[in-house]
Amino acid sequence: MVDLYPRLNEAHIEPREDLHPLPLRDEEHATHIGICLKPPNNKLVSQTLIEYAYLFAWITSDMAKVSPDVYTSSLSIQKSKTNRPKEKKMGEEKHNVAPKKADKLDKVGFIQK
Repeated sequence: MVDLYPRLNEAHIEPREDLHPLPLRDEEHATHIGICLKPPNNKLVSQTLIEYAYLFAWITSDMAKVSPDVYTSSLSIQKSKTNRPKEKKMGEEKHNVAPKKADKLDKVGFIQK
């Protein structure tokens, strides 16, 4: 089952290996790379991340060219009519008899008014 509130759990997802920081713009804008990455791959990944650091969206103002519709969501809730059954039309005779029958059923405790 998917946990909808992961921050409320005691257990947190931890990385499988130790990490070292990789500053992209400055110390505030950094990511982390696993230390098990071999040096040639580590260098290639680090250079690529630094080269394309401008693609990272640190805050919403960094996404100036991206429509807010992409990174915001809203619930589309429509007002609905009540699901009340229509009252049936009764003839004159049934209209007079119905309250009497309802009173009888109420007296024996079969229905409540």
